[in-house]
Amino acid sequence: MKKLIKRFADDEFGNAVIDWTVLVAGAGMMAVAVFLTVAEQTKPRADATTEVIDQRPLAG
Repeated sequence: MKKLIKRFADDEFGNAVIDWTVLVAGAGMMAVAVFLTVAEQTKPRADATTEVIDQRPLAG
């Protein structure tokens, strides 16, 4: 059992996987946070634009 634990602790592939997992999770959370911030700030402008477009007559 001791040998198995030592081999697991010395395994560099496992450490690399954990590093990349943490990095990708952090980048994903940061992207979601930026998206939510931008989406929240642009909603009033998008609603105003929709009202202007809806008020224009259709061509034809």
